[in-house]
Amino acid sequence: MKKIIISLSIIAAVAAIAIGATTAYFSDTETSTGNTFTAGSI
Repeated sequence: MKKIIISLSIIAAVAAIAIGATTAYFSDTETSTGNTFTAGSI
């Protein structure tokens, strides 16, 4: 019974870390200033 509880808590911890990492990856924002985009004819 003790091994089952330990296994379930390890699985829950790994799942929480995976969800947190995925959330952090997709919610990351970057700001870039001073860039100029121009369109011209060739």
